[in-house]
Amino acid sequence: MFQDEAGFGRINKPKYCWCEKGIRPSVPCHHIREYRYAYGAVEPVTGSSCFLVMPYCNSTCMNIFLEELSKQYPDDLILLCCDGAAWHKSNKLHIPENIELFYIETVQPNSKPTIPASLPVKKGHSFKGWYTAKTGGKLYNTVTSITASTTFYAQFEANQYVVTWDLGTGKTETTNQIYGEKLVLPTEPTRKNAEFLGWFTEATGGTQVTENDVFTETADKTYYAHWEITEVFSVTVPVVLPLTVDENGEVHTGAAEIINGSTGEVIVSSVSISTKNGWQLVPFDTDMAHAKVDAKQLGFKINDSVTTKTGDAETFSLTSPWTIAENGKLPLSYDAVVSAVSQPVTEQDVLSVVFVLEWKGE
Repeated sequence: MFQDEAGFGRINKPKYCWCEKGIRPSVPCHHIREYRYAYGAVEPVTGSSCFLVMPYCNSTCMNIFLEELSKQYPDDLILLCCDGAAWHKSNKLHIPENIELFYIETVQPNSKPTIPASLPVKKGHSFKGWYTAKTGGKLYNTVTSITASTTFYAQFEANQYVVTWDLGTGKTETTNQIYGEKLVLPTEPTRKNAEFLGWFTEATGGTQVTENDVFTETADKTYYAHWEITEVFSVTVPVVLPLTVDENGEVHTGAAEIINGSTGEVIVSSVSISTKNGWQLVPFDTDMAHAKVDAKQLGFKINDSVTTKTGDAETFSLTSPWTIAENGKLPLSYDAVVSAVSQPVTEQDVLSVVFVLEWKGE
């Protein structure tokens, strides 16, 4: 856009009239000196313009005009061509971010003009250089001399950014996206036992984006897949682990298993046990033949994990978690060593066993 000011006003000037020689009559006139200045900026190709009437030509009024121009065209980068007036170059100017000032320069024939010290900026773009045409044309650096009035145009190239598509399953995809162009979405993802709802700007909530949306981010961006989960979690664990001791002190156990009816794997990550009815845990390798009668001591083993200390409770942190496939079963092998009792016991709860499960879901 090209900018300038025009002054309008009434000026007090001496007035004269015809009269005889030797006589200088006085002529009534207005002793008023009043001005107004029209600040204007025009884009000659499109006719876009901005005008503002101000009382003075100074840096204060110029700042007001620049602010109004910026507000009128907030989404445009305005290259504003001005003359060399003092208020156009004042260090008191506050130039808005979307306005770049440059000045009319007079050059001698067959010489090159001086390019502006600061480079123009356009959102989401990189500055390519000054050219002799809006598109195409010759780059300033290749112009050897100026032989006529010439306008140079700032040309820009849209930036390219990396877009990450978070599938919500620990996996991601990446694409390259050009600023100002419609989003290029990846192939619609699929997930077992889940319905894909679309791509969103946040992991939860946010705004949905589609291939009709224009990419206006000025940095790398992540979009998130939203799902409606249709998976089912269903695991059956044994209610009782039966254990009997015969008259010879031999321990007998029953069959037990964990059944996974979920969609996806289930992992047993740890097993916690605690005693009941006054019983006490001891290491599984304790020699119960030398244990005190009615001591109510119990050593326990399940699969490859055994009790290793004395107390009321112990947790087996499994170094190799037990994995149960979808619709699969995990047989439980358990055993115990028990101290002798002086009186027959028909039935008694001696342990509580808790299985800690992790559901993988797919």
